[in-house]
Amino acid sequence: MARVSIFFRLTPKNQELNDALLKNLVSAADIASKDEPKTFKYSIAVPREGNTADPRSIYVIEEYADESGFELHAQQPDVQSILQKMRDGALADEPLALVLGIDDDFGFTRPEVAQLPDPFIAVTELFYKPGTGAEALRNLKAVSAASKQESGTLSLALYTDPNDADKLRIVGVYESQDYWINVHGKSKEVQEFQATTSDISAGVKVHLLKPIAGFLYKAKA
Repeated sequence: MARVSIFFRLTPKNQELNDALLKNLVSAADIASKDEPKTFKYSIAVPREGNTADPRSIYVIEEYADESGFELHAQQPDVQSILQKMRDGALADEPLALVLGIDDDFGFTRPEVAQLPDPFIAVTELFYKPGTGAEALRNLKAVSAASKQESGTLSLALYTDPNDADKLRIVGVYESQDYWINVHGKSKEVQEFQATTSDISAGVKVHLLKPIAGFLYKAKA
């Protein structure tokens, strides 16, 4: 069975709903850590100070051994409470939920990420001209291969958009913002990718996140 990775973004209507959703998420993460052997990753993150792209959003980065692991997690009372709040109109915008089967040729997570007190998460949204997303995707493979050799790049995952083949999202976890900018971002492979896809690019949006609860790595049982 293929592992399942989920990238989830919620934007509550107000601070009260934000606090209520976070309470459920933190509790769900605690249960996932202790009682869900098939939940390998369940990290709750919020925008870092100064990141004005979406200051009220809550992000959840999840990974399960297989569909049965996800289904077990979804039965949690806290997860059901979150879903009920969403049905009751707690969100200002439609939630973003992206699901993919892990591509081991692209995605990876290092065990060392569990030891970092403040891992730096960058979510990069890449927009391409109509019909060119597949070309950009092919060019990303070299970036992934090089990233696996970077000691400070601790996790990388690529999410395609089921509703828009010309939109890609990269979720990267790094030892620091400085490493992301000055080592990963200046690598030969990243520079070549940017140069190769500059003619088909339609824009880039970056979200800088801080994990506040949960876990980015759990050893497989």
